[in-house]
Amino acid sequence: MSIQTKAARGISLLLSLNVFVWLTMLLFFAGILFLAMAAYMSMAIALGPPIAALLTGVGLLVLCFLLVLLLYLTALRAPAKERRTAPPTTPTEQEPLEAVVGPRAAGWLRNHTDAAIVAALLTGTALSASASLRHMLIRTAGPTAIRGLSRVIRKLSEQEDETSARRR
Repeated sequence: MSIQTKAARGISLLLSLNVFVWLTMLLFFAGILFLAMAAYMSMAIALGPPIAALLTGVGLLVLCFLLVLLLYLTALRAPAKERRTAPPTTPTEQEPLEAVVGPRAAGWLRNHTDAAIVAALLTGTALSASASLRHMLIRTAGPTAIRGLSRVIRKLSEQEDETSARRR
């Protein structure tokens, strides 16, 4: 089985799971929306539209608060051992990050994970909002990314060739 076939199967599995999760969330949201509309319509007759809208909005906010509280309590009940992520134990787990950004930047990223996440979020927001910034980034980083990707594909192909040669 070639690398392309494995990659295509992995991507199709990921996309099908992703589509399933999004569809589930959409149906859940639609159900809550219809329940809120039914509550509003039943209250609007007796209380009037403004009071019914206020009560429906408060009810939805209470529901959101309860969901967040449930998640918080669930996270607290998990043992501390499960909540903590274990540091990488083998050098091969540390190599990818250090190979990409260098040891100094990798150390900074490990020590300042929150700042790195915020920076990535802001960068993604800026790139999604500005087409000219996207084009500049593609022109600048495109050749480097293509070389890196072709190097990875070449290594994977060599590993697969060695594996298939051993089987024979």
